[in-house]
Amino acid sequence: IPPTYTRHTSRVLCLFLGLLPIALVGNHISPGTIYVTVALLAYVFVGIDEIGVEIEHPFPLIPMFYLARAAQSNVENQYRLLLPI
Repeated sequence: IPPTYTRHTSRVLCLFLGLLPIALVGNHISPGTIYVTVALLAYVFVGIDEIGVEIEHPFPLIPMFYLARAAQSNVENQYRLLLPI
């Protein structure tokens, strides 16, 4: 997934969350309800966005270096066992 897609979705999310209180004020909703609604939606949507970023780049979460090093070591050990002494 190109990085511009991630940046674009983050910007659209910020724009949406920034304009949401204005839209809710137009519906004559109490200020306390607006604060709670915007905070809850921001928590959910920003969390989903962060999960998406982590799914796009899973390798820092997975210890690939150590896994590759162990595989290399195992191959080297097997190769040494096959060599005649």
